[in-house]
Amino acid sequence: MTGDRGSIEGVLSMAGVAAAAALIMLVVLALTRSAGSADVAIGLRAAADEVSGDIGIVAASAMPCCHNVTCPMAGINITPDFVIADAGPGQSFARPLAVRVYPGNYCGADGARWNGTGDLRSLLVEKYGSDGTRSGPLSPENGSRVAALLEEAGREMLRFPMAVAAGAPLTVEKLFVYVSNRSGGGEECEPYVFVYQR
Repeated sequence: MTGDRGSIEGVLSMAGVAAAAALIMLVVLALTRSAGSADVAIGLRAAADEVSGDIGIVAASAMPCCHNVTCPMAGINITPDFVIADAGPGQSFARPLAVRVYPGNYCGADGARWNGTGDLRSLLVEKYGSDGTRSGPLSPENGSRVAALLEEAGREMLRFPMAVAAGAPLTVEKLFVYVSNRSGGGEECEPYVFVYQR
């Protein structure tokens, strides 16, 4: 009898080992699959953080400045308030921006258009009679109109986020628009941050 019992215990023992091995294999496969998703999530977050950080550095500047960066990956989109890294359905990460950004390239329904901040300054001269610099501030009324124009450009960018091409330089530029003080005692300036690729 002990011989039969030993062989039954042996079979049960081998079945237990096989079941445990299968269970371990399933766990390893599940971990590998979730690690792949985790790697994608980490990559998306890193890419969004990098672009958001570059924008934040320019925004923190106390002077007008321009900074060119290269986007780390494909699938980066910029809205006025977020940098969104996207790797396909269900795989995206949005990083809020510390400052509102505006499109450096714009073509509005009202005919307003610019390709870079130099073109924007030219548009201000053409439409409002001044370029909005410290030496040529806008009138208070025109300053309000320019602020409304830029807000409209921001709303358009919200509807159609800027898709950043990987490997191409992304320009982040801070610009000050000066407006005469209503009391006539100098001027006030509004900082704007623009993002664009050419």
